[in-house]
Amino acid sequence: MDAGILVPIALFLMIAVIAIGVPIAKAWARRMDKQTVLPSPVNGEVLTRLERIEQALEVMSTEVERITEGQRFVTRLLSETRQPVAVPAAVPAAPPVLPPTLPPAAPQASQQAAPHIPPARPDDGTILHDAARSPDR
Repeated sequence: MDAGILVPIALFLMIAVIAIGVPIAKAWARRMDKQTVLPSPVNGEVLTRLERIEQALEVMSTEVERITEGQRFVTRLLSETRQPVAVPAAVPAAPPVLPPTLPPAAPQASQQAAPHIPPARPDDGTILHDAARSPDR
């Protein structure tokens, strides 16, 4: 056979195979789709388990939200009470200032010694917000 005639014959055969093969392939695919097994309906036990899981997830999400709000509140309190002070690098840090102490007084018979409570300072080392401090401190 001549190479010049072989190419048109192959072209026409390919067109015929495609024209007949594509509809057959589509019909076969549709037939396979119809034969697929549908899943069985979910029974009651599975539904109750899914409902319990859903309720547990809702409770956990509520608790996580509460924890997040608490952390946000504590972070805000800490940022309000402890603001960093910039100290120049050339100046040495001063030693901490301690509150004045009173010499121990001898208790008198008619009077008991009251404990000494130093006045409240904003840098007394606590993390309490001013609203949370007791009025006597």
